[in-house]
Amino acid sequence: MKKLLIVGLSLAMLLNLIACGEFSLDENARGLSEGAFAEYQKSFGENNSDNTNDKSKNGKQKEIVETKKNNESKKEDEIKKKDEEKKTDIEEIKENNVEKYESETRYDKKTKSISTAFLDDLFEMYDENGEIKEKKIELKITTFGKNEDGREIEWLILYELGEKSLLIAKNPIIGTYQYNSKLDSVTWESCGIREYLNNEFLNKYFDDDEIDRIIETNLKNTDNEYYKVSAGNDTVDKVFLLSIDEVKQYLPDEEDRIIKIDTQSDRWWLRSPGEKQSKACYIDDKGQIKGSGVGDDSGGMSVDNFFSIRPAIWIKNKVFRW
Repeated sequence: MKKLLIVGLSLAMLLNLIACGEFSLDENARGLSEGAFAEYQKSFGENNSDNTNDKSKNGKQKEIVETKKNNESKKEDEIKKKDEEKKTDIEEIKENNVEKYESETRYDKKTKSISTAFLDDLFEMYDENGEIKEKKIELKITTFGKNEDGREIEWLILYELGEKSLLIAKNPIIGTYQYNSKLDSVTWESCGIREYLNNEFLNKYFDDDEIDRIIETNLKNTDNEYYKVSAGNDTVDKVFLLSIDEVKQYLPDEEDRIIKIDTQSDRWWLRSPGEKQSKACYIDDKGQIKGSGVGDDSGGMSVDNFFSIRPAIWIKNKVFRW
């Protein structure tokens, strides 16, 4: 159709030129004159050139389409290859760890199923949102040393590491005591309660074998970060009070921090400084840390006040050898 249109336009141009007298017919040849034929060839050549350009454009478009198809095909091949490699890796992991896989999931080879006990454990571990449930760890109790009346002293086991354990007195052993006898700027290194615990207290409540089992501990005395108060030098002690950081680490649940004397909750000293060195941090009757700058904070308590004492010790565990 396009070619017919081009030919028709060319003939129309020739007829128009003949009518204007610019071209003449050769009677002998019964065709176009030499000049008219040249003009006709020129006109047809231009139209043919347009047609050739159209063909060239169509060729380029086809080439672009083919290139796009080839690229898409390559991408699909790459994706398939990666999927196959991933499947292979998973199969290798399963083969290499089949015993571990079966033991952890309680997988039954015969029935090819996972035990209901394992599924029950999963439901216990995770909540409805897929988050791991917080599970309260019950602190174990042990006895070590004796009170003045001969009764064994109860301790909470805060941490066990190899052949040693960290203990804290379950209840106050010596009643209330001052952090320091005078209201003065002191650190754990220089306070009165440290001197008492590592001498008189140690010899009064433990026999020689028990004293030998109590480990000398290198204590890291960290500054009060909120109030920017120095905690002084690090120390080496057999008996000590917990710091703010140690309470957060070993007694994260406030309920476990609460102590009671005659059914009444009581406060107990920590060794960390408060808002100044004449104050020390403590645990209040609700199990909250006071002196750390968190919440409704009092900045600690003056060191000459009387609070309960909960000594802490690291001991060597008894190992029975045959």
